[in-house]
Amino acid sequence: MRSFFILLWTLACLPVMAGLKLAPLFTDHLVLQQDTLVKVWGTALSGQTVTVSPSWLDSPISVQTDENGHWCT
Repeated sequence: MRSFFILLWTLACLPVMAGLKLAPLFTDHLVLQQDTLVKVWGTALSGQTVTVSPSWLDSPISVQTDENGHWCT
């Protein structure tokens, strides 16, 4: 679980790079239920690939942003 928060913090620090931003829901003190599906979303530059690497999955998830720059896992 701690790794997930580190991942979120890392992603939150990346807006300088490629305009990547997490949705406002993903802030400090967020608690997620164990062993459930979690959607992660945000914005980035249009046409970019966003990769999320949660610690509880064996492989990262990559998604493409839409024409408005929105992405969701």
